[in-house]
Amino acid sequence: MKYGLYLNESLMAKFETEDEVYSAAESEAMLKGVAHDVKQLSFAVDEDFCIDDIDGCEFIHDTSIGKAIISLETDGEWGTPTGRIEVVYPDGSVGKIEPDDAQQMIDIGKWIVYR
Repeated sequence: MKYGLYLNESLMAKFETEDEVYSAAESEAMLKGVAHDVKQLSFAVDEDFCIDDIDGCEFIHDTSIGKAIISLETDGEWGTPTGRIEVVYPDGSVGKIEPDDAQQMIDIGKWIVYR
């Protein structure tokens, strides 16, 4: 089971054990004077995710907007992949991003992929 340390509903860090996450929560509260939430992660975090491995759609957590879904973009007429990544945001809006840019979002930790 994996655990997450949250501040204002944003995932700040993830931990393998309950002891680690509670120790981090206590340290953060003492250092910053702000209580953090501890939650079990309901999906496993895929730390080695490669954007080329998208299988249908993937659930992500964007550190600035929250939950989102990514998938391979297809043209509307034939369903042919366009090579870009489609992002569906919490408000239902849709954005498009180049695969290299999407992979960079994952690599720097802005996007966390759950499987």
